[in-house]
Formats: sequence, C-alpha cells, structure tokens
Amino acid sequence: MKKSKKKTKINYFLLLVSDSPTKKVKKFKYTKARINFVKTVAALFFIALLGYIAYNSYQNTVILSREVAFKAKIKELEDANAVLMQEKEELTEKVTILSKTVNEKVDAEKILEEKNLPKGFPLSGKASMEETKETIETDDGNEERPMLLFDADEEVAVVSTGAGTVCHREMDNEYGYQIHIDHGNGYITIYRSGTAPKVDVGDEITRGTLLFEMREDEDNELADNMAYQVTKDGEYIVPTEVLEING
Repeated sequence: MKKSKKKTKINYFLLLVSDSPTKKVKKFKYTKARINFVKTVAALFFIALLGYIAYNSYQNTVILSREVAFKAKIKELEDANAVLMQEKEELTEKVTILSKTVNEKVDAEKILEEKNLPKGFPLSGKASMEETKETIETDDGNEERPMLLFDADEEVAVVSTGAGTVCHREMDNEYGYQIHIDHGNGYITIYRSGTAPKVDVGDEITRGTLLFEMREDEDNELADNMAYQVTKDGEYIVPTEVLEING
C-alpha cells in the first residue's frame, strides 16, 4: 500500500526590521495564493498601462498628422490667395489702363467730332440769308426739307462749314451744281450753287475750304445764289441748329 504524499504548504513572510532597538520586528504573512493574486493584479495593471500609453501615442500621432495636414492645407490656401491677389492686382491694373485708353479714345472722338462738326459759316463774305423749306415729292407724300438761301451782291466764297470728305457731286436742275460733304459724325452738309465746284468726290477738306465762288454774272443768274442744307443721321434738320452765326 502506497503512502500518499502530503502536500507541503509554503508560506511567505515579509519582515520589517527597524534599526531602533525599541521597535519590534513586524512580520507579515503571505500565502502563495495571495502572492499569485498580487502578481495577476500587477500584470493586469502593467498591461492596462501599456494599453493606455499605446492609445495616447496613437492619439498623439493622429492629432499630429491632422495638424500637419491642416498646416499644409492652410499653406496651400495662403499660396492660392496670394496668386488670386496678384491676379487681382494685374486685372485692376489692366482695367485702369483700359479705362484710361477708352477715356482717351472717347476724348479723341469728341475732339474729332467737335472739329468736324459743321458749325462754321458757309460764306467768307457778306450775303443776305433766308430760312426756308424745300418741298420734295416722295412715295410717302410731300417732304419739307429745311434750308438756308444766300444771295450775294459781290464776289463771295462758299466754304466748308466743317472738316470732312466730299462724298457726292452732281448737276442740280434748280441751282446748277451740288456737292455733299460727309463729316464722319452723322452730319452731311449740302451746298448748291450755280458756279462750278472747286472740289471733287473723295477730296479731304477742312473747315473753310473753298467749294464755290458766288458772283454776279449776267449770263448765269444762279451764280450769285447758294442753298445750304444739313442732314443728321439721314434726316434733314434746320441748319441754324448747328450753325454759328457771328454778326
């Protein structure tokens, strides 16, 4: 018959010894089960601590990564904003130059229009003047066209009332000859007289250019007469609306 082995129970003691002779030695008893429990708790605490450290490290890495991404995005937006500001400055400069160019062009056109405006007097000397209307039969009925009639007692030059281009010349059954001057601004002036014109179609003229010479002529009763008319954008207007009459 075998003898059963008796399991020896092992205990552990923790002694706290003071260097003072008056103090007693303190003795703490620990069983193996208690020590294993303490080991387990310590291991779990260590694992939890490692997990906490790892989690914090991960969170810090994520935050750092996001911060880097945000900084990169901010830098990208700042660069894009700088480009836009530069483009804005360039566009503003172009708009300023364009506006200045347009204003200069408008001013030049105004100067040219004023220069070509037929507001000069059509004679270089004295003559009687009468405001009247010429009645013309058209498909839509009779049309009345305003005109000025001049009658000279002495030799008088008929001159252009503004700068422009001679655009038409023909014989006139009533007055002998007529020429049209296009002033390039919607105005066309019409001169009708009994003497031969001094200019021809295509001639570039200035204000005061000689067009006809009015004079008394026994053989030509129309030589001392001149009719003057003005159209604006194709419509006949009263010549004195633009004509400067001094004296």
